[in-house]
Amino acid sequence: MSAGPLVGSVFGSLYGGPLVDWAVVRFAKRNGGIYEPEMRLWLMPLPALAMSAGLVMFGITADRGMHYILPSIGIALSAYGFGAISDMTFTLIIDSFPNLVAQTFVTISFFRNALSIAGPFSITSWMEVMSISSISIVAAAISLGIHLLGIPVAIWGKNIRTSLATRYHHLSDKST
Repeated sequence: MSAGPLVGSVFGSLYGGPLVDWAVVRFAKRNGGIYEPEMRLWLMPLPALAMSAGLVMFGITADRGMHYILPSIGIALSAYGFGAISDMTFTLIIDSFPNLVAQTFVTISFFRNALSIAGPFSITSWMEVMSISSISIVAAAISLGIHLLGIPVAIWGKNIRTSLATRYHHLSDKST
């Protein structure tokens, strides 16, 4: 069962890293040689869809007791999406707010750890009222909804960064 997540993560990292970097160079050339960090987000829908499809595939095939390779493929798709999206969003944060990277990653780690603590407590009661298939479909819908928020950020992210510039510089000065 560990081969699926390994393969998915490797391909996700290749997509979210070198392939997205290659595409961003092309996007910047089309933009008159000007790079914008939000350009990375235009490639987010594919891994977002793969992650959601993988969650659904894993949940349904595991719930129905299908051959072990099918849930493993679902987890591979999900790991591909997670790996790619993580690489893309972390690089976006580094490029957008370079002076606040440490504080931003501490905040991200806090929320990820809080969710990982709360998850096991809530999933048990959730499983009492819903099947694994239903839970995975809900999780996939939540995941897709959150990750597709990258599209509005790709469109209006530069305006958002511009409007936050004075606050960013103020926080940046305080942190140094």
